[in-house]
Amino acid sequence: MATIKERIELLDKMHAYERSLMEAKAHDYTGDEDCNKNIQACEKLGICKAETGILIRILDKLQRLATLSRMEAMVKDESIYDTLHDVRNYCAIYFHIKQEESARAGTVQVG
Repeated sequence: MATIKERIELLDKMHAYERSLMEAKAHDYTGDEDCNKNIQACEKLGICKAETGILIRILDKLQRLATLSRMEAMVKDESIYDTLHDVRNYCAIYFHIKQEESARAGTVQVG
């Protein structure tokens, strides 16, 4: 039987891993520049708002989760767990984008 303590410990491990993953990917995508540069590229290209771009990325990951729940992955270097971590990180990026937007409007939200 799972306990809340075990779940919180898992959450802490997930957060630590996802933080290191986000740092590494931000470096690879944007170097030491604005960490949202690649996310906001869709706005600069006139395609859609950054938030919409993030939601599309999340939908891609959710579709992958749905597929992986039915069959084995052919791409072995991105497991179902990797995909779940990506979804959580995209949610954090979305939150960050919204916080920046709120800060510009003078209405910062923390939680």
